Amino acid sequence: MIRMYDMHIDKRINNIIQDDLMVGGKAVETFEKKYAEYTETKYAIGVSSGTMALSISLRALEIYGDVLTTPVTFQATPKSIMNNGNRPIFCDIQKDTWNIDPIKMGEKIAGRVNAIMPVHLFGLPCDRWILKELAENNGLKMIEDSCQAHGLKKTVGDCSCWSFYPTKNLDCNGNGGMITTDNKELADKMRLLRQHGDEHTLGFNGRMNTVNAVIGNWKLMNIQYNNNMRKRIAQEYLEKLNGVVTLPYHSNDHVWHQFTIRTKNRNKLKEYLYKKGIETAIYYPKALNTYPIFKANGICTNAVEYCRECLSLPIHPKITIEDIETITKHIKKFFN
Repeated sequence: MIRMYDMHIDKRINNIIQDDLMVGGKAVETFEKKYAEYTETKYAIGVSSGTMALSISLRALEIYGDVLTTPVTFQATPKSIMNNGNRPIFCDIQKDTWNIDPIKMGEKIAGRVNAIMPVHLFGLPCDRWILKELAENNGLKMIEDSCQAHGLKKTVGDCSCWSFYPTKNLDCNGNGGMITTDNKELADKMRLLRQHGDEHTLGFNGRMNTVNAVIGNWKLMNIQYNNNMRKRIAQEYLEKLNGVVTLPYHSNDHVWHQFTIRTKNRNKLKEYLYKKGIETAIYYPKALNTYPIFKANGICTNAVEYCRECLSLPIHPKITIEDIETITKHIKKFFN
């Protein structure tokens, strides 16, 4: 079976963990320092998950109104908004990049909107400089959901939120998250909020586990190599599947968390590949604006169409050239 993800844990990790607090401690501080350097930002705040990173960011920035975001992302994005007492407002995606459309977002800025939360879907940066200008011109805060984009440099918005879930380009063999920002006052407030707050502030139990920090810090040394491997695999797919299926938009700063194709025969192709020993995944089966919990606030035609056709192929760094040959051969056979 050609797997969707590589879940390998190096045995040396068992020898790395030394005496420290099991929550927080020197290991977390070291990971924060190195991750800030890696992302070329001034401050990094380690937290318990990517979802917690989003939640703390909303609280720290004092977001009390509606928040604009994309309907094509993991449900943690809009649910973190709802859990902060805000309403997510969905803006449709671009037809080519599948990221949030700045034009559609601009049309939704009205009333109680006071923040935007764009997502760098599958590791492809959205038009964040355009979105930053849009936010600044309208007095809005900007939280970047970078949970799928390890390798993206700098924070353009007020802060960026990262996830170290096991399937991510950079993981810590469990839950973990990080917030990066260039604002010292905001960073200090986030550190307070991750540890319940104080007598004046309602916070969270959102601290990073020490073991996860040790593992994340060790894996950080390999992230550039792993991302380069993903880019090589993506390039092979792009060349071999050209003209066969709808291929993903690609750019030099894409870190390829997923390699997602589109076809109107998505479900049959998925079943066919599974019978040939190839795992695939659907990210995402439904556009979030169609979920009852979000009360259908917004018509997002491009997103709904995308979710009917999307299929992600294996792209973790241990996929071989032979694996790619097998996968693409069977996809071509399916369509022929």
